[in-house]
Amino acid sequence: MFERIKYSYSAGFSHVSVEVWIKDNEIHYSKIIAGKPEEYTQDSVSAVTVDDFSKMIEMVHIADWKKKYKYNSDGIVILDGESWDVVYKGFDCDKIKSSGDNAFPANWSMLKKVLTKTVGNIELD
Repeated sequence: MFERIKYSYSAGFSHVSVEVWIKDNEIHYSKIIAGKPEEYTQDSVSAVTVDDFSKMIEMVHIADWKKKYKYNSDGIVILDGESWDVVYKGFDCDKIKSSGDNAFPANWSMLKKVLTKTVGNIELD
């Protein structure tokens, strides 16, 4: 079962940071969207239950992700694209860290759907 997950995503000058954790048998979260519009939410309670979130996040298979994803096309490096970090901690596993620059795991969109269902909008406009 999950204990805590941290998600951050940057594109250009905009940034999203989300943290989700268990407290008092409820899902709590903090969210910062630094872009247009800006949004800041601290220690809010999600309507999603601990069991439902745990099941959804397990289906993302973060433990199977590589530590680093990098876009590479014929040696071209993109410096102003998208970058992200995910840190996952389960009660029964070590901390898992994964990150990327302009490249994502195959089930990236599934993680974004789980987080959106749990904390609301996480998209940069």
